[in-house]
Amino acid sequence: MKKKRNDKHRGNKHKEDESGLSEGKKRKSKNPKTTKKGYPEWKLQPPNHGDPEAKTVKNKVFHWCPHHKIWTKHEPKDCKKGNDTKTEEGS
Repeated sequence: MKKKRNDKHRGNKHKEDESGLSEGKKRKSKNPKTTKKGYPEWKLQPPNHGDPEAKTVKNKVFHWCPHHKIWTKHEPKDCKKGNDTKTEEGS
C-alpha cells in the first residue's frame, strides 16, 4: 500500500536563500534593545543592591524573581519555579 504524500507545504510562497531557511522563517528582532532570548535588556538586569525589587514599566508592575533571574509579573513568593526552595511554613 502506498503512503499518501503530504502536500501541506505545496504552494509555499517563501523563497529559500543559500542557508536553506525561507525568508518568512528568519526572525530578526526589530528592536535593537532586545537580547538573544527575545527579552528586552532591562528584564534581564537585576536590581542593584538597595534598589526596590518591584518596578513599573508602561503602567505594568514587574517584580524581580530570583528563581527565574528576570523581571516578571508574579511576585517571588508566588513563583511556581521556586516552590521547592520555599521555607516550610508548618514548622
